[in-house]
Amino acid sequence: MNDMPAYYAQRAPIYDEVYLKPERQPSLRRLEAWLPEQLVGCSVLDLACGTGYWTALYAPQARAVLGVDAAEPTLAIATARVSGAHVRFELGDAYAPPAGEFDACFAGFWLSHVPRKRWTEWFSGVAQALRPGGRMVLIDNLDVPGSSTPLDYTDEAGDTWQIRRLKDGSTHHVMKNYPSPAQLKAACAALPGQGHYQEWDYYWTWQFDKA
Repeated sequence: MNDMPAYYAQRAPIYDEVYLKPERQPSLRRLEAWLPEQLVGCSVLDLACGTGYWTALYAPQARAVLGVDAAEPTLAIATARVSGAHVRFELGDAYAPPAGEFDACFAGFWLSHVPRKRWTEWFSGVAQALRPGGRMVLIDNLDVPGSSTPLDYTDEAGDTWQIRRLKDGSTHHVMKNYPSPAQLKAACAALPGQGHYQEWDYYWTWQFDKA
C-alpha cells in the first residue's frame, strides 16, 4: 500500500536531511547551480514542491512561482523558507496541474513516486499547463548501491517499492521507480517538443522543451 502522503507529512521536519549525505555534495552543488539557469525569467509551476528546498534556489531568478504540494506540513516549511511577492504556495494535487500557460514546470523527486502506468498521463497534464515553447524540468534519484535505500520488491505493475523507517519507529511502503532515458522519451513521445536526459552521479535530470 502506498502511504506516501502520510509518510511525507510525518517526515516533513527532517525531510531535508536527505541532502546531507556526504558522498552527494559535489553533485548537489552542480545541480543547485544548474537549475536556476534553466528557469531564469520564467513563470514556474512547481509541482510537489515539498519543503521548497529547490524552489528557494531558483525563485530569485524566476518571474513568478506557484508551488503546489499535497502535504500541509511540508508546504508550511516551503512558505516560511521562500518569500517574495512573486511567490505563492497552494495545497493541491500534483496529478492535476492547475490550468494556465506557465513558462516552465519544475518537479523535483516526484516522478519516481508516480506509477509507471501514469507517466504518459502525467506528462500530458504538465504539457497542457505550459505555453507553447514552455519547458518542463525534472530532477530525481538514480539508484546507487550503498547510497540509495535498497528496493524491497516489485509489484505486478512493474513499480518498485522501498520500506522506509522514520525516527519514531514507524515503517512506510513508498513507491520509488527509477525510469530509464528510453522510458522518459517514450512517456513524452506523443508530445510536440524535444527532451534531453542527463546524469549527475547520484541524480538524473530531464528537460523537455514544448514545441
